[in-house]
Amino acid sequence: MVKARLVTLTVVVGIVLVLGISLAIDYAHASTIRVIVHVTPRELPADGTSMATVTVQYLNDNHAPRAGDVIDLIDMSNNAGTILRYDQSGIYQISIFRTVTDRQGMIRFKYRAAQSNPFVTTAPAHLRITDVSLGTLLEFDKSTALTIEVFDPSKPPKGNG
Repeated sequence: MVKARLVTLTVVVGIVLVLGISLAIDYAHASTIRVIVHVTPRELPADGTSMATVTVQYLNDNHAPRAGDVIDLIDMSNNAGTILRYDQSGIYQISIFRTVTDRQGMIRFKYRAAQSNPFVTTAPAHLRITDVSLGTLLEFDKSTALTIEVFDPSKPPKGNG
């Protein structure tokens, strides 16, 4: 009985140790990844048609592109904007989606602001872009927050008033 408990305890400690070391290595590795985000334009009128183009690039610590990383895009806003992604057949819309970085370690998408009306408050768009392909034994994520200013088209944007 004591021997069985000792073996069980040894196995559990071994598993915890392996997972802990793996997580520490993955965390150190994730902190060296560079994320470069470009948004054009940074401000959008809430007219239901204007779009911002977003390009995100993931680079290793040696500045090499991270091709094939799995990326989740989530609109955290309550302003009902739309994330648009290109595919072979054209543009289709989707609000939460998963994509993969290309050979240059990049993803590209468009964000269309919702149309301003009395029932929908015009507010900035808050997007979360998460690389979910980090980690050796356990999934380890690296998230980047992105804000696109959305303004009521009947009022001048904050930066121009």
